[in-house]
Amino acid sequence: MIRLALLAVALAIAAGCGDQCKDNEARCNGNTITECGPPNDITGTRGFNEQGPDCGDSTCKDVALDGRRWAVCTTSGVLDPRCDGIEAVVCFDAHTKLDCAAGYSDETDCVGSCVSDDTGSYPVVFCSVDTAPDPICDTADAPVCEAGAVVTCFDHYVVDVIPCATACITNAANVGYCTDGGSCSGPDQATCAGSAALAGCMNGSSVAMTCNPGADCENYDVLGSTQAQCVPRDY
Repeated sequence: MIRLALLAVALAIAAGCGDQCKDNEARCNGNTITECGPPNDITGTRGFNEQGPDCGDSTCKDVALDGRRWAVCTTSGVLDPRCDGIEAVVCFDAHTKLDCAAGYSDETDCVGSCVSDDTGSYPVVFCSVDTAPDPICDTADAPVCEAGAVVTCFDHYVVDVIPCATACITNAANVGYCTDGGSCSGPDQATCAGSAALAGCMNGSSVAMTCNPGADCENYDVLGSTQAQCVPRDY
């Protein structure tokens, strides 16, 4: 009987007993949004176990949306009248990007400008460093070297610039990295060193980069090698 009771407790825990969820529901787990996961293999019930975005400098808030539990990242923590009737990311003005959900806003003050482009197959809204497209971004949507800096392009706009202390070097795919002037041996590879820096070796030169505030280092697997990049959160 004791073993049966322990098994029942274990099954209840595995099923997320006391906080089961339905499809298209989410909640806050600290400052991270967690979404409703797939049904438990044994019980068929569902729990909040699919990790969504981290709200970063904003605050995660539990809300109701269309009759279901939901969670949003919000800058102010209160309803924003600018988001009335809007469930999307929009440019409120030339320098303000709003991610509106359930009447709340996650606001970003763009250093250069807020860009809203609906000319492609799907609309995009993002922050750029400059107010106009840059010719260097006509053929690149990845970090490239320009004037001794790593420049990240998106949709013909510059979205991030990391000045290199020594020099900017490129790998075989023309992706730019900052070097510290040292030499190295080994495969061309760069990996994240913490959440906001990366290190590695490219063309015999040691890579050393620190991401700008508001950007995170992310690892990518490219043909079996790791090619880390600093990725701005605002685009």
